[in-house]
Amino acid sequence: RNLGGIEAQNVEVGFYQGDPQAGGTRIGPLQIIPSIPGGQAAIAKVNLAAGLAKGSYTLFVVVDPNQTIVDSD
Repeated sequence: RNLGGIEAQNVEVGFYQGDPQAGGTRIGPLQIIPSIPGGQAAIAKVNLAAGLAKGSYTLFVVVDPNQTIVDSD
């Protein structure tokens, strides 16, 4: 969700098994959402069956992991 008032472009989204700041592993490649207008939302998906064996996991989703988007506020 873009809570700001301006459009966010080329938004990167990463899915991780475990906390990425504590050594978590990314699941699949970073995804790019081309545009999220201000006040709107977008959907990103990952295929867990392709990257993980059966079991219980703690998953993290990180938006703009490389901090390339300039915040408007």
